[in-house]
Amino acid sequence: MYVVFLSLIPIQMANSNTQIKVISECYVKPRQLIDVAENPYNLNPVDLLFLGFDQMQRGLVFSNQPKNIQSFIENLKKSLSISLIDFYPLTGQLTTVKLDGENSRWVYVDCEKGPGARVIHASAKDVSVADVVGPVDVPFIIQSFFDLGVEGVNYDGHNRPLLSIQVTE
Repeated sequence: MYVVFLSLIPIQMANSNTQIKVISECYVKPRQLIDVAENPYNLNPVDLLFLGFDQMQRGLVFSNQPKNIQSFIENLKKSLSISLIDFYPLTGQLTTVKLDGENSRWVYVDCEKGPGARVIHASAKDVSVADVVGPVDVPFIIQSFFDLGVEGVNYDGHNRPLLSIQVTE
C-alpha cells in the first residue's frame, strides 16, 4: 500500500550530517471522479494480515537529473493523476469501524476521506549517486529519501497517506 524501502542489511550511521531539504509537497487525486470511490474499498484477508507489517518501500536511483526538474515533477503529477483513476484506493485513508454488538472491527479504505497521494520534491545537494549505491551497508541518508519513514507499519494508513512519492535531486 505504501511506497517503501526494504532494508535487508544494516543501516550505516556515517554521514548523518547530510540534510534533505523539502522544496515542495502536494497531494494528487485522480484526474476524474470515480463513482465507485464513494463506496468503501474492502480489504481482503491477506491485506488485513499485512496491516501490522512494515511498509513496503521502493527506491529508484538515476545518475542523470532531468534538464528541467519542475517540468519533470509536473509531468509526474499529471501521470499520477491519470494512473490513480484505476488505482483510486491509494488516494484514500484506512478507516476502522467497531461493529455493534460484536467484538470485531471492520477495516476498509475510505476513498473519499484521504487527502490523495503525496508527492514531495526534495533536494540533497551534498549527496551523489556514488554515496547512495557505493557503500556495502545502506547509508543513513537513505531513510530521508522515504517520506513514510522506516519505523511505520501499514496500519499507519489511518493517519498517513497510503501512497507517498518523493523525488530527491
